[in-house]
Formats: sequence, C-alpha cells, structure tokens
Amino acid sequence: MQNSTKRDYQIKRTELFDGDVHLQQLSNHHCPMMARSCCCIKSACGCDSYCDVASTIQVEGELAGLYWYSIDQAFLLSQYSTFSLSFVQANIKLEKYSGLQIYFHEQTQEEKLQRKYRNELDRFLSKGNLTVREDGCVVEQIHLNNLSQEENQDLDCENDLNVSY
Repeated sequence: MQNSTKRDYQIKRTELFDGDVHLQQLSNHHCPMMARSCCCIKSACGCDSYCDVASTIQVEGELAGLYWYSIDQAFLLSQYSTFSLSFVQANIKLEKYSGLQIYFHEQTQEEKLQRKYRNELDRFLSKGNLTVREDGCVVEQIHLNNLSQEENQDLDCENDLNVSY
C-alpha cells in the first residue's frame, strides 16, 4: 500500500484482493462480479489515535483464483510511505541447475554457464521481486509473474562463476 499524500492515514480495517482474474464488462450488460469486487473493498481511514498493535493479515478465502485477505487491527500509513505486506507465506522450493544456450562454431571458446532455478510452490504467489540468496550472499533479484499453486517457472540468473566450459 502506498500513501503519496502529505497526510498520515490511520487504517482501522481493510480488505485486500489479489489474484490473476480478468473481469470484463460487456456493453449494455451489468457484470455482477465487477460490482461485487468494487463494493467489497472496505477501508476506514481517520487520523485519530495510532494503535501500536502489530497488524496481522488473515487469509479469508479463495474463489476461482481471486484471493481475499483482511487486516482487522489498526495501523498508521505515514505520508509519502509504502507499507509492504508480506502476507503470502508460500513454501518455495528452488532447484538450482546450470543452463547453456550456444551455437556451434568451428573454434574453441570458453564461457560460463548460466545459473538457473526451477521453482515449486504450495500456494498462489503474487507477482513481485524475489531475492535469491546462497550461503548468505545475494545471488540475484528476479521479477516473478503471478504463479498459481504447483505452477513452475524457470528463473534465469546471471552467469554462474562456478561452472564453465
């Protein structure tokens, strides 16, 4: 959530929606799903007192790829700030492998292989940046698209300094 105003906002309760759902409204027809999703987003803002309790994000449910979360505890969204929500606790399994894309030439050449990762998820993971660390060191930061449960995406990183040909 981002507050790009000159004012602090006290958020008392909010609901969040995420997922890979495309809503379309046909001409001269009313789309009940679109109307429902607009009406269900509730956020009560005021600048009264700040509640010190750490906000917890509850998973309310999922329907056809649309995920619904709620925050019932109040929190402060400061002016010109971004509030990052780390509410998706998916178990991500990364399998490291090296890849090579080469065209054959008549000459000898030495190069590094590319570092790649294959992932497996146990639940939906919304798009965003993924930081890959190995032995406590940041190896790469990769942008992921929305991934549904058990959907795999091969992640391409830079050249692997440990593997060459």
